[in-house]
Amino acid sequence: MKRILYIIIGAAAVVSVNSCKDFFDRTPTNTIPAPSYFSNESEIKMYTDGFIQSQLPDFTDIPCSNSDFYSDLVASSKVTKLYQGTYTVADASGWAASNWSFLRRVNYMLDNMEKAKDNVPEDIYNHYEGVARFWRARFYFTKVTTFGNVPWIEHVLQPSDSLILYGPRDKREVVMNHVLQDLKFAANNCLRDKFVTDGRIYINQDVVLTFMSRVCLYEGTYRKHHNVNYSDGEPWISNDPKTGEPLAGSEDFLKEAVWACEKLINGGNYRLHSGDVKTAYSDVFLKDELQKEEVIWGRSTNESINVRHDVTHYFNSPSYSVQPSPTKDLINHYLKLDGKPITNEGKIAYKDEFTDRDWRLSQTVSPPGHQYKNGAGETVAKPVPFDQTHTGYQFCKWNQEDYANYSNSFCTNSIPVYRYAEVLLNYAEAKAELNGGVIDQLTWNTTIGALRERAGVKSIYPGSSDYVVDTYLREYYNADEFGLTNYEIELRRERATEFVCECGFRMWDLKRWHDADLIVRRYRNIGGWRGLYISEDDVKNGFDINGFTRKVLVGSGSTTSEQYAIANNGNNESLSLTEKTHGFLVYNHRMVWEEKFYLTPIPQTAMNVNPKLGQNVLWE
Repeated sequence: MKRILYIIIGAAAVVSVNSCKDFFDRTPTNTIPAPSYFSNESEIKMYTDGFIQSQLPDFTDIPCSNSDFYSDLVASSKVTKLYQGTYTVADASGWAASNWSFLRRVNYMLDNMEKAKDNVPEDIYNHYEGVARFWRARFYFTKVTTFGNVPWIEHVLQPSDSLILYGPRDKREVVMNHVLQDLKFAANNCLRDKFVTDGRIYINQDVVLTFMSRVCLYEGTYRKHHNVNYSDGEPWISNDPKTGEPLAGSEDFLKEAVWACEKLINGGNYRLHSGDVKTAYSDVFLKDELQKEEVIWGRSTNESINVRHDVTHYFNSPSYSVQPSPTKDLINHYLKLDGKPITNEGKIAYKDEFTDRDWRLSQTVSPPGHQYKNGAGETVAKPVPFDQTHTGYQFCKWNQEDYANYSNSFCTNSIPVYRYAEVLLNYAEAKAELNGGVIDQLTWNTTIGALRERAGVKSIYPGSSDYVVDTYLREYYNADEFGLTNYEIELRRERATEFVCECGFRMWDLKRWHDADLIVRRYRNIGGWRGLYISEDDVKNGFDINGFTRKVLVGSGSTTSEQYAIANNGNNESLSLTEKTHGFLVYNHRMVWEEKFYLTPIPQTAMNVNPKLGQNVLWE
């Protein structure tokens, strides 16, 4: 019987690499006869375009990743079962046949594309093989960071492959060695110029290198800061147990991260978007057009064919989302414009808090003077509704501030998926990890210094006499206990301020640093997230936020858009003041963190089908 490969390409089928509109307009292709397919370049290209359609992150995926919202720096209305401590093996998912179907599609291409070898130029053929191997690496990176040990599958499985279908998982170290080989092949063979388009949608060498730097930094630092493989509780191995061949270790991954970043940096094709320090950072997230000098991979809107999204609605709704709210501890990460840290630990009125601070702060959190277009179409001061934020602060990053966007899918800002800022910080950190926690000044100037210059902040090298130690951040990150240098503290600051509400980087970072219990500690174990500082006079007379009077009622009343009700009882989802009658606002929400949370358990349903999978040891 003739086998048919069904590929859902939808509106993503592409003819022209020059037009994003073509990408969404092309008539769908629904069925492809497998025996005769992969015979030429256009067929291979059509197949890989289907990968983009199914795997390109959705508009909300990058800004609204839940892993950022359930972190130490962003308060959320509710927390997941995992952080409540009620998550069990029965709750686990992600191992059904549908969760592995994309891998089969990729391997199907790799198994069959040789048919085109005599009909396609060698460099084009190798490019598309690299594209497929990029997607396979991306698939496996997600699986490994979720489950740890997983079966490595590099061909389409047949019913006769019972040893794989019903066998044990492969060691994480083996799988990640394969991932690294896939990425190195893709990095060396994927083409660049032909596939870097205005829409920034195609997989090309730059996209591969950026992802490679992310993967290698993660695995290198994860292995360095975790002593064992949490799937089996054993120390990291250095040789393949089946073949005896050497496997990449922590230092190898870090060196590969440096290599990938240097290839991008030395290529000179990207730079940080610049301009007015008051808007340059937010331009990257709010403009209709992708800022192509910085964005390496992105998702573009297109009003002509109604490709829009509802990200602003997500950040401005009392019911649609988890009401992500900036915290005092996030705000305390931002430097003053003179390059020095704050010295008052945040005991300052809202109206003064943004003065002479890193300009990223007022482009991330709604500052005094922040405006929006109201329902009448007038540009006026935007209120901060207290029924939409648990901390008194509200995000403005990603928000196209028009009242019409607060309840609809009208947003037209394009979304960066990978951007050059990440390359710079991946580079700085990988080099620091390889150099005893120290960043040389040239690397500092190229990376952190450049990001601070874009934000209007004086760059002070930690090795200079002008550097002021941030005692608050050193305490916050338990720097002495973990042996963190001031360079590493500045890296943590920079990743927090540059990447908040972006790609889920915060929990990603805390996990690889072996510091995820920060979601429990937060600020001095107060049992919740800190918000505004509210003085005794503020409690008595109310206080100003952007021209609107806000009040707190201690021990009575209910929370509305104009006031907070302070219960002071410490119950979850209630508000307290640290000094009872005044102090920092606290949104109480106790969370738990256990060592086993660094991996998700293998779902019980999968274990029932194949007991040889074994359970991650701390979940047994």
